[in-house]
Amino acid sequence: MNSQIDSEDMILHNMGDAMIYRFQISLNDISSEMDNSSPQNINDLKSKATNLIRSSKNEIDRLVKALSAF
Repeated sequence: MNSQIDSEDMILHNMGDAMIYRFQISLNDISSEMDNSSPQNINDLKSKATNLIRSSKNEIDRLVKALSAF
């Protein structure tokens, strides 16, 4: 992780009863440059997003349930 994420986590975890969900994935093997819109990079990013959604399905379902309660 990096210091910004660590700081954000510390702040969020000190908020008491707040439910915290963080969905992120490493882009080490993909270009994360904002202006890289090459077809290959777009496909790689879509694949990463699909993997993140699949691997986080239970957490996403809990988040949807919590948000639906409001």
